[in-house]
Amino acid sequence: MAVMQVGDRLVGDEQPVLLVAECGINHNGSLDMALEMIDAAASAGVDAVKFQLFRAQGMYTPKAGRYRTATGDMVEIYPLMEEVELPLEWLPELSARCRQRDVKFVMTVCDEWCVEQMEQADFDCYKVASYEISHVPMLIQLARRDKPIIISSGAANIGDVVRAGEWLAPDGRRAFGLLQCEAAYPADPSEMNLRVIETYRRLFPNVIAGLSDHSADAVRAPVQAVYHGAKIIEKHFTLDRNLPGADHSFAVDPPDLARLAEAVRAAEAAVAAGEPVEIDEELAGSPVRRQADAEQMLRDFAYRGVFSIKPIAAGERLSPDNIRVLRPGELSQGMHPRYYPLLSSGKYAATRDIPQYTGVDWDDVLVPAR
Repeated sequence: MAVMQVGDRLVGDEQPVLLVAECGINHNGSLDMALEMIDAAASAGVDAVKFQLFRAQGMYTPKAGRYRTATGDMVEIYPLMEEVELPLEWLPELSARCRQRDVKFVMTVCDEWCVEQMEQADFDCYKVASYEISHVPMLIQLARRDKPIIISSGAANIGDVVRAGEWLAPDGRRAFGLLQCEAAYPADPSEMNLRVIETYRRLFPNVIAGLSDHSADAVRAPVQAVYHGAKIIEKHFTLDRNLPGADHSFAVDPPDLARLAEAVRAAEAAVAAGEPVEIDEELAGSPVRRQADAEQMLRDFAYRGVFSIKPIAAGERLSPDNIRVLRPGELSQGMHPRYYPLLSSGKYAATRDIPQYTGVDWDDVLVPAR
């Protein structure tokens, strides 16, 4: 049975569902709002709150282009990310408030820099967003840490999931959370495929399976996820859906978060008591983890590749000084991040001039003579 420890509580088989309020970037750059979100989430009855640590320069290039938000607005993605960066100075206050309100503090990390920064923080669990499932350099760093890890699988295929598991737990024994997810905002109920939760439980003995839910209804998918064996449920949270920002419109507000928590606990009790439950076939869908049609655009936009961060002259060796693993946005994606450790080793040089902020492909590199 897969079990991991998050703070002072166990998560996994024969344990209560871990309910996570995903505060994400919905703090809108305000520490006071972030603290209020912790208070509201705790009062609603969740077990954990989650924020995101990233820097725009570690996520996209300044030329990444425009992104369509859940409200339909087309915005430049790089400045949007800059506006909602979480300052490192917030971490002690967020942590202290979580301790005060007796909720676990979960932090999404988006690259190796984030993992290093969290080494000094008092928190309970790492989260890996769907779009970092192939960020091999970061997964290698996380595998060396003792903190528990939860990873989402939106827009992934089963090969992406298997490889991520191999990087996070090379020996196949380390337990980690793995969440079914549809990377659409809001998610279409017919594309939720909650039976994938059961697939994850069967396929990976070391996995605690769950759901990262982006659907519009506060209760429907979380309750059904419990029926399919979910032990972690994550839902985007906001103080007010009408607030300005990219992620508020599809998030649940405090009253709906409280309804969600109550409904999940009731579903758990029903399952534990052996009561008959009704499976929602629209949400249950297929047991196969594959990309939904709605996810392809986001996969193209946000799954990472190797990019130049400076102009690289023909013959110049590639290194961490001039290449980085980034999300492409509207640019052409570079090589898969699994090649970054090799490319950045100093053993490869550019075959031609590579402009700044360009996806690096195999045609751009060669092994220099000794």
